Parts: sequence; structure tokens; C-alpha cells
Amino acid sequence: MKVIVKTNQKIEKLLYDENKDCFIAYLKEEPKDNKANIALIKLFRKKLKNKVIIKKGLRNKEKILDIVK
Repeated sequence: MKVIVKTNQKIEKLLYDENKDCFIAYLKEEPKDNKANIALIKLFRKKLKNKVIIKKGLRNKEKILDIVK
């Protein structure tokens, strides 16, 4: 699934954008030392109740996530 990450936000939330056909994740963490990627994985794990890995885009705002069952 495609995700666009917005870092340094005041509130953490996860929205779905039908126009772009992707999720938009608003994260409190800054994109340094992998903090935003870890926060993104934790947010999806909490919402989906499944393990999630970043398949593509570790250093990019646009990421591809894969659900591991």
C-alpha cells in the first residue's frame, strides 16, 4: 500500500486520500535517525493489528508498505 508521510506534526493520525489512492500519515517525529519510519510502523501496527514492513522508500516521503501475516 502507498503511504505519504508528513513529519513534525502536532497530532498523529492516519487518513486515506481517495484522489491519490494512498494513505497519508501525520507523525510527530522528525525524519532523523529513522524515528519517523519507526513511528509509521507503530501507527500502522496499532491501526491494522498486523505487522507492517517498509518495502520501498526508507529515505523518502512516499513509501510502499507491505502487510506481513
